[in-house]
Amino acid sequence: MKDKDQVNLTDEDSRIMKVAGGGFDQCYNAQAVVATGSMLIVATEVTQAANDKEQLMPMIEKMQALPKELGRAKRILADSGYLSQSNVEKCEAAKIEPLIAGRRQRSAYKRMTKRLQVSALFCGCFGDR
Repeated sequence: MKDKDQVNLTDEDSRIMKVAGGGFDQCYNAQAVVATGSMLIVATEVTQAANDKEQLMPMIEKMQALPKELGRAKRILADSGYLSQSNVEKCEAAKIEPLIAGRRQRSAYKRMTKRLQVSALFCGCFGDR
């Protein structure tokens, strides 16, 4: 152990990770697979890894290990933290269509914010009919 290493004395398995909104906290990284039709959680994992990119394939493997009677995933929906060329290729090799969000460009995001809010309201109106 180095002089600057930090250890949590009450939970040595957790790690210091960057958190949303800035800063760092003592955390775990939890993953969940949810069946979109039923909204049931069908697989979970808790890791010490801060990066989600390495978590996609282990979760797909857990999905594929489920009983065949539950059906097989034809596509996955994931946020941009899972986006990598390797993950896209592995999904395609597993015959699963990857629907992974692209990276958001901050300057474009700031310019689009008002338009996105209006679009969301417009879509919401159609959803109410």
